[in-house]
Amino acid sequence: MKPKSDLFTPFNSTTCDDFILFHEDGVISKNNKIHYCRLKYCIEQYHEDLFKKSNIAIPDNLSRMTHRRQAEYFFGRYCATQSLLSLGSRFTEVGRTANGTPIWPHGTTGSLSHAYNNVISIATFKQNSNYIGIDIDINRPKVIIPIINNIITQTEIDVIMKRKLPISLATTLVFSAKESLYKSLSSIGRRHFRLDLTQLVDINISANQLTLKLTEHVSPQHTIGKEFKILYQIEGNKLITISIA
Repeated sequence: MKPKSDLFTPFNSTTCDDFILFHEDGVISKNNKIHYCRLKYCIEQYHEDLFKKSNIAIPDNLSRMTHRRQAEYFFGRYCATQSLLSLGSRFTEVGRTANGTPIWPHGTTGSLSHAYNNVISIATFKQNSNYIGIDIDINRPKVIIPIINNIITQTEIDVIMKRKLPISLATTLVFSAKESLYKSLSSIGRRHFRLDLTQLVDINISANQLTLKLTEHVSPQHTIGKEFKILYQIEGNKLITISIA
């Protein structure tokens, strides 16, 4: 069943076949110039022939990847291609750097994320926005609770407690929001993700929005104290965050 969505405005939502269990594409509700695609896939149905059938370039290191990592890579690139097609881009091949970072086609920018058998991608033309990032994560209390102090600060815990949110869910949400913002800023040279690069300022539950601020200088336009609004959506134990910086 397709989840109710305020973050997304879908064009199409279908159950496709044995290896793609759910496929949806459309636009971000608060910015209809950003297109998205989201998939849920069956990892057991993945096989290498899908690259050729889908006209997706095979990475040089495919043979060194585990079966799961191959599936993640394929469905990530497939999802990115679909978001570019939804956008109307003439070019849809997403390359990769030496460390695996996606290289988006000329004139476009985007972001993609995996969590278990879920993948999501956003894309837009650079004239609309240079800085976008997306993250999908799963709330796992048994994993998160023992390491909360390694993820968020006491100041951030105080913000969460004021909003009376479950600590594991909120911690995962903050981590995901920081990851999305990091991805959106990586295009200006920020290559190494650090949790302390940003700090949680507020969580607006009614607006499904977090506010993060930079704790250090990133660029002339992104200075210490600059605040960013991160959109989010919670679907059961699955969380999605989007940064449009």
